[in-house]
Amino acid sequence: MEIIHLPRTVKIEVVKLFTHIKSIKAFDLFRFYFQHKARWFLFLKAISVLLLPKFVCVVFAGFFLLCVLLPNSLYARNYSAQHYPGYVDEKDEEDLYEEDEYEEMELRDTVVKGSYRLNFGIEDNDFIWKDANYLLQEGSWRYFFGEKRYNTYDPAVYNNFKLTIDAPFNEKLSFYTKIVVDPWSFVGKSKVTTIPSWYGTDNDGDPVEIQLKYWSNSGRIYPEIVRSEKGDSFALPETKVVDDFTQPVSVFSDWGWGTHRIDLPSLEIDREFKPIKAFWFDLKEDEYRAILFLYAEENISMWTDDPLSLVNNHIVWEPSPWLDMWQPGSLYTKTGWENGEWILDSQLRDSESNWLTLLRAFRYEGEIASIYTDFMIAAPMDPWDDYDTINNVPVAVRFKKGITDWLMFGSIYTARWGYDLGSSDAFDQAMAIDAVIGVNEFHNLKLEYALAMTKHNLNEDARKAAEDDSAYKIVLNSDVNPFDLEIKSDLSFSRMGREFEAPLSNYTYTRDDGYWGRHISFYERSKEEEMYRVGNGIDKDRQVVAWVARFGGYDEIETYFNYRNVRNATDDGFIENVFRNEFSYQTSDQLLYKFLFLYHQRDETTENKNQDTSTVSAGFQYDFCPWIRLEEIWERTNEYPGYPDKIYYWLTINPAPPYPHYYIVSSRLILAPRDWVEISLENTYNEFEHAATLDDFMNYSGTTLRFWPSRKFSANVVYRYSIVADYNRNYKKIGHHNVYFDCTYDIFDDAWLKLQFSGLGDYIQGIGWQTSVLDTQHIIRLVYEGKF
Repeated sequence: MEIIHLPRTVKIEVVKLFTHIKSIKAFDLFRFYFQHKARWFLFLKAISVLLLPKFVCVVFAGFFLLCVLLPNSLYARNYSAQHYPGYVDEKDEEDLYEEDEYEEMELRDTVVKGSYRLNFGIEDNDFIWKDANYLLQEGSWRYFFGEKRYNTYDPAVYNNFKLTIDAPFNEKLSFYTKIVVDPWSFVGKSKVTTIPSWYGTDNDGDPVEIQLKYWSNSGRIYPEIVRSEKGDSFALPETKVVDDFTQPVSVFSDWGWGTHRIDLPSLEIDREFKPIKAFWFDLKEDEYRAILFLYAEENISMWTDDPLSLVNNHIVWEPSPWLDMWQPGSLYTKTGWENGEWILDSQLRDSESNWLTLLRAFRYEGEIASIYTDFMIAAPMDPWDDYDTINNVPVAVRFKKGITDWLMFGSIYTARWGYDLGSSDAFDQAMAIDAVIGVNEFHNLKLEYALAMTKHNLNEDARKAAEDDSAYKIVLNSDVNPFDLEIKSDLSFSRMGREFEAPLSNYTYTRDDGYWGRHISFYERSKEEEMYRVGNGIDKDRQVVAWVARFGGYDEIETYFNYRNVRNATDDGFIENVFRNEFSYQTSDQLLYKFLFLYHQRDETTENKNQDTSTVSAGFQYDFCPWIRLEEIWERTNEYPGYPDKIYYWLTINPAPPYPHYYIVSSRLILAPRDWVEISLENTYNEFEHAATLDDFMNYSGTTLRFWPSRKFSANVVYRYSIVADYNRNYKKIGHHNVYFDCTYDIFDDAWLKLQFSGLGDYIQGIGWQTSVLDTQHIIRLVYEGKF
């Protein structure tokens, strides 16, 4: 590969920079250049505070002028990961700039696909034809206090029919539609009703305005929190709807305001049928692609490849920020004013984990004045919204231009408007400029600087609030091969101000390691899980120095190293140090070793108690012969379930800091004596006896038998015996037996019949063979599925 040489003036400045580095401490380097000594940075910060709207216009005008006047690089029109890893187009298979992609396009045939599912169940001598609710898979209050408690799971008994049509009008214009008829296609809501509240038998004069929402999957009311005029909180129960009427029920205050209650009367539900999940028109021209989405699911959401991930950053199990809804502020007569906020409803999913909030959107991707442009504007709607109802409008635009083979400029603008009764009540915006500089064939530098501004409560003159702040990130990518050893690393420094709000990104969970990433296992990760397995520390009011490195090149050895130092951006106060080293060694075709060391240093509590945690984990996978495999994992840790998620603190299960260490030993023996049978024997010992579905490891033993004696027939038999210290029984250790069975018979090549007994629930991420249902469930399900 040819080495790319920098201009001499740039080389001189680089030499000066690295000469100066020798006299500065490593962790003070970026702070020195970008906070204390860099006058241009302080100047930009002052502009961002005083003149942000004008600055946005000036910067974008300057960016366009620069890109139009500078020469265009054909290489950079579709710059690839070869020189700039991380800067890749969203869909490689639909690259707009592949030569002859459209020249050779012919009118294709209309494609019609579909699937169907017929399902019923029997439980406790009751016939079930519909009982499905994704909310039953939650690991929160339902697990401890729900109707079935630790046997919480989604029965997923429902029928559905799916139909997709992809049809061209001509060589350039086509349309796509997706029709789904299932229980989530049938929704309803009551009229807006004002309900009086009571203290005991006395009317309190504190009414509550409600509108009950219904979905057919459970035949119940959708659970929501409603507020009274004084500010009290009431959790609406999932009451049954019979003959289009709800059941009367009394609901008591969530906040313990004495015997404060509301009596919900029987209300009529106005039902609706909403089968359209996707409908759009797609226009493909030589230099651009434009799509009008009348209905679309979350997966069409635009994202960007900039270092700060300003568009669509979120962890794998969260809904896309494009689905956010605006909740206006309210003035309560007792609790006072509460500001409006953007909310994510992570409950709106069907039993297949599809998000039920849809988008109405327009997307453009192509070239404008030789500048790569990606633009999207949308309006989300939940299952109960009328089509003409608009709660908020998010928008994002991305520009990129390759100037030379070693230089790329980019720019981003994002915004969203929140509405209250048709009037704009919130406006957030952020803009950024980024660049990629190819230092040589082994190194490139990524830079990004962003400004953000928020304006909330615009309909309340006395409550208007406006904030603005900045963020930036610098990344040095390296891809070197000394002594045939492949080393890929990212050394970065990032800072995000306390008031910085990216309208279309959420950093709350991506800043931390995924809980499935803090142990080792021998299960394959999905692409999404792997992407967010290790956190990056980035969030508002944080500055992060991070180094990520992967060492490979030898087929049998792989090493993954990660270090991040996180401090407050405002006062430089310490937040955390995370040091991780993962190592795998394939000594032979039969033996694989894995090792993980993780040290997490946290700030001490107000009582000066140490909150540091550490994990040492080791394991091996050994194939004795082609049909015998043994997996062993040993772990010593003092991380406890739920940490640092405070939702579980009230359970008083976890010990107080400093956290004591405990051991976990997990074993798995897999036998495959025949081509058509597999037997798995499993055992886990955990010193922390409360570990259940909140943790990756619990105390249990079990076996799984899988067999497929013919091409048309397969079956699974699973037995689990688990022991958990029960929170609701004074921590008494309780044993649980679970026997599960399923078999599948392929009636035709594209249709099959499945019989299931009991339930296993969802497989927990990070284990794959631990489940959320502890006891045998006396339910039988018969499913007939097919596709066409």
